[in-house]
Amino acid sequence: LSNSNTLNSKILESIGCIKPLDEMQRRGAWYRSIDGLIAIFRYIDSPISNRKQAGALYRVIKNTDFVEMSLNNGFAAADYENVCNKPLTEFNTICSYGNCTVMKHKSRKEYYVVDGIKSDNHYDRLPLSKKAFQRKYYYLYGAMLDKRVFYQNAEVKIEFEESFK
Repeated sequence: LSNSNTLNSKILESIGCIKPLDEMQRRGAWYRSIDGLIAIFRYIDSPISNRKQAGALYRVIKNTDFVEMSLNNGFAAADYENVCNKPLTEFNTICSYGNCTVMKHKSRKEYYVVDGIKSDNHYDRLPLSKKAFQRKYYYLYGAMLDKRVFYQNAEVKIEFEESFK
């Protein structure tokens, strides 16, 4: 995982590491074990990074995404916009797509995408089901562009955004 640019990676998705990495990144954690099979280490403040930082290249390009990725083991292109916690009691479930569930705010034109809750109105990630989801819930794409869609974590954000590609 070293020198990763984005959490949106098929390898990370296939081994189930997007959500744990997202949580680690947001909490500033340096270690996590997943089911005793995968160990994730984020080297923070490592001696090697400290020596690299003293070099001419890093003095010239300070405060860039590359520095965040290279020295701090951050995901340079990670998009955490609209990733936040919202009270579920303010939302009603409208549908599910893959592992994501879309909820609509009870009083505002705002949506919240979560995992772990399934809707009776479920669409899987197969091509025909995806097309049916896109056709029926086309307005969610506009809401996403208007930044009225919020996400429980980066994993559901990646999956939800993929639903419209």
